[in-house]
Amino acid sequence: MSAPAATFIYRLVKVRIVTEQPVELIDITNDVAALVCDVEMQDGFVHMQSRHVTTAIVLNEGDVLRIRPAASLEVADGRLKLGKNERALLVESNGPEARELSIILIGQGAAEEVLADRPTQWEGALQ
Repeated sequence: MSAPAATFIYRLVKVRIVTEQPVELIDITNDVAALVCDVEMQDGFVHMQSRHVTTAIVLNEGDVLRIRPAASLEVADGRLKLGKNERALLVESNGPEARELSIILIGQGAAEEVLADRPTQWEGALQ
């Protein structure tokens, strides 16, 4: 008997963030990690892109900032693979404004057999 096949996952999520300051750093790491859980992704990647020229995505660890309009993070075993202190931040440089991020999740979910044994805390979270 063969093992159950894993499910393929592709989601495009548009997130609206309202900034409050002219220059601001907003930690979006926990929100992105929640999206990974919501779609039950086991392995793959998450790509985040700012839809505005005056905002950027920053991957930060300690005092090092890598500023770019987009960033991707690996997902393995159902979790974002981050350095010990690494965070994903939205950088606002012309606020306050309503900003839009595009977040694409591509990967594989757990096999049906594994999903059946999982707690249902995320059930119904997606529309």
